[in-house]
Amino acid sequence: MTITYRADAQAFLNAPGQPLIADAGLKLNLAHVTAAPPIPGTLFDTRKMVTKSLTEIAQSNLVVATTGKHVTETSHHNGTAIVLGLQNFTITDSDPKRAMNSLFNDGIRVFQLWYQDANRFGGGFACPTVGITDECKNILENMSELGAILDLSHAGITSARQVLAHVKQRGLPLKVMVSHTGCYNLFPHMRNLPDDILREVVGLGGVVGIYTLTFGLDAKDNTTDSFTKHLSHAIKVCGAENIVVGSDGEYREAPSIEDMQCQFEKMKGMVDRDGYFNARCPAQPIKTFSADKMGVLAHEMWAALPTSLEGSIPGIAGLNLKRFFETALPN
Repeated sequence: MTITYRADAQAFLNAPGQPLIADAGLKLNLAHVTAAPPIPGTLFDTRKMVTKSLTEIAQSNLVVATTGKHVTETSHHNGTAIVLGLQNFTITDSDPKRAMNSLFNDGIRVFQLWYQDANRFGGGFACPTVGITDECKNILENMSELGAILDLSHAGITSARQVLAHVKQRGLPLKVMVSHTGCYNLFPHMRNLPDDILREVVGLGGVVGIYTLTFGLDAKDNTTDSFTKHLSHAIKVCGAENIVVGSDGEYREAPSIEDMQCQFEKMKGMVDRDGYFNARCPAQPIKTFSADKMGVLAHEMWAALPTSLEGSIPGIAGLNLKRFFETALPN
């Protein structure tokens, strides 16, 4: 089995919260990367963090891709294309349209409207019965005009369903993806999405990324077995050509157990103070810590998936996401 193109729909080049400095041995052609922590703030503060991320990316000789053409050109030159996103567009300023336009001009191309709580747009995953607001409908129209991509990874179930229904009803040319999730029908963690939502995303031309978060995939298992089970389920629901890997993991060698626990506690205190994630350490299977994480995951897919799906592995490991961004990003 040969993997010629590696792409991750939700990657961390370093530990979460640490500078976006890539490992010297990084083997990754394309990655969607979070440009600022998922904490509500002002437009000024968010843009400041985005500028910092852009500087760090430049120092690692990575290429920020803002168009489909950039993705294609970077692959031709064997570089690493970075598509920037925000995991929580909870801008506290009064004009979210102005804020989104400013961030789009800064290079942000993928927006999640929620993280876990309810906000001016609707409900995050910890608020599964909260629906979308009129302000949400307005921002969806704005995203369509800009050419921004909507990421439903952290959306509450009701808000996700209502967004998809609104996009279809209005006939919006909005590109939708789920960068990193698990399959709720297989393991009902609040962060996972049910089959009907995954099908709707794919029906709108989107892709679904399966993460390697241990606690999001199984109540106890900390190996890659849970990842390949969710991957197999997603393939049955959506078709292999629409599935990608959105690991939500780090492209670096495994830290010590002490450092891993310390980092876990730090992130838990920052984004999971109320325990909604039901997180545990290790948050990622130990064997997946590598500058060639996707190569490791491809090997796990090859070992676990049926022979009939072996030909789909290069797509899942990279080419499916490349195709999506080449067509979904504005040119």
